[in-house]
This record gives sequence, C-alpha cells and structure tokens, in this order.
Amino acid sequence: MHETWAPPFLRQVSPPLRFVLWVGVFLMVFGGAYAGLYPWLEDGVEAFCVVTAQVVEASIALSGVSTSIRGDIISLDGFSVRIIPECTGIFEMIIFAACVLAYPSSLRAKGIGLVLGFLSIYLFNLVRIAGLLVVGRYTPDYFDFFHVYFWQITLVGIIVVNWLLWLNVIVRRESIRSSS
Repeated sequence: MHETWAPPFLRQVSPPLRFVLWVGVFLMVFGGAYAGLYPWLEDGVEAFCVVTAQVVEASIALSGVSTSIRGDIISLDGFSVRIIPECTGIFEMIIFAACVLAYPSSLRAKGIGLVLGFLSIYLFNLVRIAGLLVVGRYTPDYFDFFHVYFWQITLVGIIVVNWLLWLNVIVRRESIRSSS
C-alpha cells in the first residue's frame, strides 16, 4: 500500500526499515495532532477519564469490593487514584495505530486490527488501574514500582502482543485467502 505513494527514495529502502520509518512518521503525525488539537479535545479527553474511572469502579464493585468515585478519582478503602489522560490507554493506542498503519496490509485488515487492538488495550488498561488500586490499598510500598515500572513495561508488551496477534491472525488469514 505505502509503496504506491511513497517518495521514490523510500521505495529503495528495505521493507523492515521502511516499516520503522513509517511508524516514526505516523507517531509524529498522531502525536503532533493530539498535542496540537488537545485544546479542542480537552473536554472529550476529560470525559473519557471520567468514563474510565466509572468503568473501573463498576468492575471492582462487581467483585463485591466497596469503592467510591468522584469524577475521575476512584477510592478503595481510603486509597485513591486519579485517572488522567495518560491513564486511559490513548498513547498506547496511538503507538499501536502507528504500527498497524505502517504495515503493508489491506484497509479491511487495518480496520479490524485497530478496532480489536484499541478494545484490547483499553480493557487491559482497566485491569491495570484496578490492580494499582489494590496494590496501593494493600501494599502501598509497592505502588510506585507497579505504577512506574511494572505496568509501563507490561503496556509495551500488550502493544507488541496485540500487533503480533493482528499480523498472525488477521493479516495472515487475509493473505492466505487472497492467494488461494
């Protein structure tokens, strides 16, 4: 797909390097767009933070554990976390989207990958937030480790796993169908 509208010099680059370059381009475009449009998106992003807090709180409540919520702040037995834009999975979704869009595949495969990948990243992120609440409440000495290191590394892993699953299930299946 990208080869048809890529500059001539880029067509001479090896496919793996071309993929990395396209990922970089998409990251710059999406990151720049998010940063540049944030003043207009701010209300929507803040609403997304509140909805994320509500979904986490409702999910925890299903287990019978008592939590409370006020706007974008969830509390579990006196320990609270505030859901900010970085807690919603938006940035992970941007990275995932850049990887999916940079890979040469059909628009159908890309669309399926984006929808399923975004959903997976968001659901995983809900588990991450609930886990942080539990860690913060019951083992607060470990909260910073889990928040800053463990879950950040795990989120990178989730992006990679989602992308590899997309390649091996959706793109591969489509490739097999088109070659038969």
